[in-house]
Amino acid sequence: MKLKLAAAAAFLLCLLLSGCMIGTALYKLPEVSRDFENLQAKTEEALALGAEYSAPLTGTNRQSVQLVDLNGDGADEAVAFFKIDSEDKPLKAYIYRLIGDSYVTAGMIEADGTAFDTIEYVQLDGEGSLELLVGTRLSMETPQVMNVFSINGFSPVLLGQVTYTGYTLFDLDGDSVPELMTASLNSSGQTGKVSMYKIVDGSVQESGEVQLSGGITSLYSIKTGMLSDKAHAVFFTSQYADGGKITDIVTLKRGYLQNITFDEATGCSTGTIVSSPVAVEDINSDQVLEIPRPSAVLDMKEENPVDGCYCVTWKAYSSGGRYSTAMTTFHNISEGWHINLAGLEGYTLTASRYNSSSGTRCTTVYGRKDKGNPVELFKIYVLTGDNRYSRVNSTSSFLLMTKDVTVYAGHMSDSMGMTDEEGRAFLTERFSLSRSAWITGEVN
Repeated sequence: MKLKLAAAAAFLLCLLLSGCMIGTALYKLPEVSRDFENLQAKTEEALALGAEYSAPLTGTNRQSVQLVDLNGDGADEAVAFFKIDSEDKPLKAYIYRLIGDSYVTAGMIEADGTAFDTIEYVQLDGEGSLELLVGTRLSMETPQVMNVFSINGFSPVLLGQVTYTGYTLFDLDGDSVPELMTASLNSSGQTGKVSMYKIVDGSVQESGEVQLSGGITSLYSIKTGMLSDKAHAVFFTSQYADGGKITDIVTLKRGYLQNITFDEATGCSTGTIVSSPVAVEDINSDQVLEIPRPSAVLDMKEENPVDGCYCVTWKAYSSGGRYSTAMTTFHNISEGWHINLAGLEGYTLTASRYNSSSGTRCTTVYGRKDKGNPVELFKIYVLTGDNRYSRVNSTSSFLLMTKDVTVYAGHMSDSMGMTDEEGRAFLTERFSLSRSAWITGEVN
């Protein structure tokens, strides 16, 4: 949900008070409406009582003051987040309602904790006003707590509390109402579980629970999407102590929550373990999330793994736990690009890399069929620096893509038997930039 920022109005107010002088002419800025001035006055009342702003720390809604239409009447309410350390329930979320051109205090949510972790505005019961999902942090040693409030009539009522390490809101059963899906990890015991919650008869009730893979130490990411048979699913990727990752796929089967990749014999989802940064994504844009199975690419001469280079087979799972190959790709993780290997089936790939002080990086990919000698397939250049465009020609390559100050160029080997035009089309159609999170390790 897109929120408007009250902070923007406060910034504009500061500009109005200071004025804006250019040369000898005074330019009048747009006036701040009285309702925003009144909202600022209301929040200052809370600050005068000893409160301090306490914006949520995670999620998409991280402003101290947020504007959102909570009851669907077309008018925005304001939700302001404060903390008063001296009180038993120090976390306060004030709800201000606009009456005429003035904001009045319509309700207040109080919660235990040291900080607001997150805030979500969502209709979990499918009717009436939005519910407020208020995540709070109690301590560094305990999981976060999700407090689910109904605010019908702007009278907050606590519908339930659940603990979580991570969460998502997703319509898993296809009834157009999202479920609250939580992952709870016990890092000391290296175990975890996924729980699904719905609002039933005015309270938050658990409607399913499954086990996560054993041996995990932290949650890496939660993604939502579809399986190959179009069933909805949530992909929970967790981290091992050694840096590897494992993905558990959770979906509904015959109305029951199931981890379709979990192997009872091993206690984990053995088919989804990876030791590279390559992560779950819809690699071929078919609306289905695929699981990567990367393998290292050996150096052409030394037969050691080439740093950052992987050959990845992408597996699309069905709700029955079966999988098929959706795509095979060559990835240079450190340089942030990959190539769809369609048309190069049957080759065993090796590679070599070259970096120059002038800003030219080159990855050469070789292929070998059966016991034959390896042949050069293609080269990908990553060019930076002032003369990066002229180096496209000097390296006998052609432009693939430009991203900020980086030029990507390609060269198709004559061994492929393609004309220049065919080689250009082959690489251009198959070249893509990879997600930045694969380089930075950022959790999604």
